[in-house]
Amino acid sequence: MDREAFEKRKNYAGTTKESMRRRSISNDYSARRMYMITIVTEGRRHLFGEVRGRGEAPAGSADAPHMELSELGEAVQEQWWGIHAYYPEIEVMALQMMPDHLHGILFVRQQMKKPLGTVIRGFKTGCNRAFRRILPLAATLSQHTQQRATGTAAAAGTEEAAAAGTVEAAAAGTEEAAAAGTAGAAAGTAEAAAAGTAGAAAAGTAGAGAAAAGTAGAAAETAGAAAAGTTAAGAAAAARVGAPSVACVATQSQPKRDRRLDDREHGQLFELGYNDRILLYEGQLDRWRHYLSDNPRRLLLKREHPDLFRVRFGLTVAGHTMAAIGNRFLLDYPEKLQVQCSRRLSAEQVEQQKQHCLAEARRGVVLVSPSISTGEKAIMRAALDAGLPLIFLEKDGFTSYTKPGGQFFNACASGRLLILAPWEHHNRRSTITRPECLALNEMAKHLCENE
Repeated sequence: MDREAFEKRKNYAGTTKESMRRRSISNDYSARRMYMITIVTEGRRHLFGEVRGRGEAPAGSADAPHMELSELGEAVQEQWWGIHAYYPEIEVMALQMMPDHLHGILFVRQQMKKPLGTVIRGFKTGCNRAFRRILPLAATLSQHTQQRATGTAAAAGTEEAAAAGTVEAAAAGTEEAAAAGTAGAAAGTAEAAAAGTAGAAAAGTAGAGAAAAGTAGAAAETAGAAAAGTTAAGAAAAARVGAPSVACVATQSQPKRDRRLDDREHGQLFELGYNDRILLYEGQLDRWRHYLSDNPRRLLLKREHPDLFRVRFGLTVAGHTMAAIGNRFLLDYPEKLQVQCSRRLSAEQVEQQKQHCLAEARRGVVLVSPSISTGEKAIMRAALDAGLPLIFLEKDGFTSYTKPGGQFFNACASGRLLILAPWEHHNRRSTITRPECLALNEMAKHLCENE
């Protein structure tokens, strides 16, 4: 959708929802561009392997952080590097697999007939096919688990879960697991068709046939019969979880609703949508590459220092309720100094204030600032580079998955940083307002006075 179409339709779109998977309104996703793509497994399931090593181990050493891929992880990796074979206009530049997500870099070298979303949808279709082949029980997760009690179903699925060796397989005792992927396979067929590849659709249909025990008779029996491969075993499973027969389900009148609003799992490998970042300025590609390769180390450091990277909500600081990431013990330091620089200060005056703040920090004083003006940013950056203790105030808020980036991550891991957010999270690009600046600086002042 271009800007003109957006402006015409936005009055009818309702309230804007916060999302990290929304496309850029003004970007042409079929034109020459470079993107960093992030795609997450549904339910954040760890299906692609595990990170090994030590977070502090040097690169190239035996203990250096690295990803050991599972069979499914290797299949997904193969699908990603195979994108160029289907879309010659795209150069696949990088990929970093993680246990529950992947980051990749794609370069659209010339105008495409179809947008990037079609490419990602086709990639997901191939991955879903591998998902059903390698982990058939996990691939049959219920589309209706929010609609019935799952305690008995989970108990019924315990044997299959133990055999599969995955937590997700415990959900295979539900009626959709008993149906052995018919819903998931149908979804795969629809996704394959949407991707414009008849072969993928055929594969999705074939997967459905295989999952349903390959016979129409099995489908006509109970849903449990299809999963278990025998009518008797399936009937027993259906009896345990109260699953209706396929014929019964087909004849029941189901009220229509917008399923996109359901908070449920879809029986697919990946969650709906994806996140993209567009290359806009020089040096951004190098930072992307570093971020991808550094992901295993960052994950290990988060696991080794969980308290420093866990987002804390509802923390009361100097009379304000805030969210926090980092070393909260910095709040207990006896001396804290607010870093505040007027924009009217000359370069010489900023330098004098920087030297004063650094000297105070070296003797144990914690520097506190929202780092808004150019002078404040210069001082806080110098203190960060020098490894001194810092407290930042952030205006955009946190989600449960927020983590510091760049040097902030390393400072957080070493206990030298605390980031506080007094307001709720949003991902809209907006310039900080004067009232916000005044409010943040007033909070920093109160924080330093509250000793």
